[in-house]
Amino acid sequence: MESRMRRKSHVRFGVGGKAEITSKPGLSLHLQRLSKKYQGQNIHAIAWTSDNNKELSNLHNKAMAKVDRSFHEHDRNMFFMGLIEFDEIIEKIIEAYNQSQKAS
Repeated sequence: MESRMRRKSHVRFGVGGKAEITSKPGLSLHLQRLSKKYQGQNIHAIAWTSDNNKELSNLHNKAMAKVDRSFHEHDRNMFFMGLIEFDEIIEKIIEAYNQSQKAS
């Protein structure tokens, strides 16, 4: 069972409720949103995570591996889902990094 967001036909929700990008224009919009969202963010957060938060580092690596694997398998859906996972992980990484900087 799936449903579509009103006025956003490029986004679809499956049974699990996670968004899925289903078109090239949808991908373009998603990439533009990611670019704007993280522009100016601290670039040290990912490197910090690999040394200080192994759980987030592993999740980041898994999301990137999914994106990489999607290219090799020519699987557009896997690519889109990998990007969504990547976006979620980057948010958590930046939040954890910012909290650690405030604490120190």
